[in-house]
Amino acid sequence: YKVHCKLFIAQIWKLPLLSKTFAVFSLNGHPIMRAEICGTVVRRDEKDGRLMFVVDDGSGLLEVLLWEKRFEREAPIDWAQIR
Repeated sequence: YKVHCKLFIAQIWKLPLLSKTFAVFSLNGHPIMRAEICGTVVRRDEKDGRLMFVVDDGSGLLEVLLWEKRFEREAPIDWAQIR
C-alpha cells in the first residue's frame, strides 16, 4: 500500500479510482497511492506556491504537482537546474 509502483503513464491513466478523497487507485485489486515514472519534463510552471511539471514517458503525458510553501524554501527555484 505504501510502496512505489513502477508504471508507464498510459497504465496510470487506465487505473480505476477507489477513493476521490485520497486519490487511491486500484492495480490488480491492490490500492495504489504512489507511482514511480521516468520520462522527459516537457513543461514546467510555478503557480500559487506549487511546482507543476508535465512528464512524457513515450506512452502518455502526466501532470505532476509538487506542493510547497514559498516561505519554507531556502532559495528561489533555479529552473535551469531542473531538467
